[in-house]
Amino acid sequence: MTARRRAEFVQEAVYRISHTANAADNLQELLRAIHAIVGELMPAQNFYVSLYDAENDRLEFPYFVDEYDSARDVRRASSAGTHRIRVADRQPLLATPEVYESSSRPAKRS
Repeated sequence: MTARRRAEFVQEAVYRISHTANAADNLQELLRAIHAIVGELMPAQNFYVSLYDAENDRLEFPYFVDEYDSARDVRRASSAGTHRIRVADRQPLLATPEVYESSSRPAKRS
């Protein structure tokens, strides 16, 4: 696939997500649709959406699909590797295996 075609494919996916956000009857319907659309862009058999509760330092999982694990309702944010990185730099993160492994090491304090 050419870079241009890939960009068009991603743009179409973003449009479909935007349209679904306006048309979905509820949050679960929206998240299922986003999961399906993301699954057209990349492997997404395992997919979750988490919300961070800063006051209680907790992750909540309104949408969680995993081939092997059962759904998680709430989890301490300090025990969630990908979230620990996300909170630290306030930027989106693609957690590759290398990034995930490095996140399990204790953070250096300055």
